[in-house]
Amino acid sequence: MKRNKFPPGWDEERVQRVLAHYEGQTKRRQSLKTKLLMKMLERRS
Repeated sequence: MKRNKFPPGWDEERVQRVLAHYEGQTKRRQSLKTKLLMKMLERRS
């Protein structure tokens, strides 16, 4: 029996969509998202 390599609810198609989303972003947009996420995490602490 083949073991599924993805978490429940995930499949190859979903992984490819997520990768395409992030690979299509500019470095500036990636940086801004990272900074926003860090601020959100700091507020939760």
